[in-house]
Amino acid sequence: MTTINLVIGAFLGAASSFFGSYALRRREVEDEKQNLASAFLGEIEALRLIVEKRHYIEDFARAIEHVRQTGQPYWHGFRTRREPFNVFRENVGKIGMLDSPLPELIVRYYTQGQAILEDMDSISEGTFNHLDANQCLDALTQIHALFVDTRTLGQQIVSEIKAKYPSIKQA
Repeated sequence: MTTINLVIGAFLGAASSFFGSYALRRREVEDEKQNLASAFLGEIEALRLIVEKRHYIEDFARAIEHVRQTGQPYWHGFRTRREPFNVFRENVGKIGMLDSPLPELIVRYYTQGQAILEDMDSISEGTFNHLDANQCLDALTQIHALFVDTRTLGQQIVSEIKAKYPSIKQA
């Protein structure tokens, strides 16, 4: 009986150690996922607020209307001097640990945001200056639509994060 007791005791000790380590690691992973989701929530909300307060989407709508009314090309843009996507850049390799569909939505959001910034650089550099009014209108309309879609996507990401990680406290 003592051999059986030793085997059972060893098995229970090993199982206890395994499940304890497993539970601890699982908690660490869940905390990391929540922290990552919180960081993306903060950055996406900050970007949304900047776009809103600076009226970027409305300014593009006004530029489109100006071209329609005057028949003259009118380029509206802005430039960024610093990297606006720091959380994404620093955590791109960890996005896959977030619950679906967040990884796909987040990558799409930042890819579209980068496309908008590239368009703004092209406008600022005069790349589009040779375009006539119709081509200008088409380009502005496409940029405006991308802005609107990206804003909507950001709102969707924020909603998903709040639903999947309800314990995240917002400032």
